[in-house]
Amino acid sequence: MNDHVVLNYQFEKQSDKLGVLSYRVSNTSNQDIYLFTPLTDFRDGRVQAISSRVYVYWDEPHTVHLTKRIWSVPDDIDVYMPEVPMLTKLPSGKTFEEQVQLPLPLKINFPYQFAADAGDNRTRYPVQVMTQGLVFSIGYVSLEAAELVNQLKRVDGQTYFSLPYGASIENQQIVTGKKIMIAVGVSDFQ
Repeated sequence: MNDHVVLNYQFEKQSDKLGVLSYRVSNTSNQDIYLFTPLTDFRDGRVQAISSRVYVYWDEPHTVHLTKRIWSVPDDIDVYMPEVPMLTKLPSGKTFEEQVQLPLPLKINFPYQFAADAGDNRTRYPVQVMTQGLVFSIGYVSLEAAELVNQLKRVDGQTYFSLPYGASIENQQIVTGKKIMIAVGVSDFQ
């Protein structure tokens, strides 16, 4: 299906403190797909859709990866409630566009990143490095709408779908854009 899902993106530094990720996903297949956006967060006692959220991680030396997808739970940890993004329907033949403003420097942030070290009492120190490249990707599922209709959600006036963790992780496909060469500051912990 990846041949029928086309991702184009760009990342621009608006200032030393702000970057803007603009992306467009085109569905040229003959079936609807569901993009893993917006990502969610647990705030004020409930799961909330946060459209401005992206996961940020190191993908290879000097390349930072921005992504919206379901993140697999590591085998060595127990999680009460896995983090599962909402789904946005992208009908066959249509395009979805989104702009996300991100504070700079980018901060490494993805689910369960420190979970395996929970018993580790060492102090983590922030470090900042400059990347030489950036990559964006987005996850999606291509399931029949009937499987999702019962899971329809309205959040802040917007209609999204949801899918349980198991079905999401088993059916996720990821479309990845081409690496762009750009120097961006990234904060991480050692």
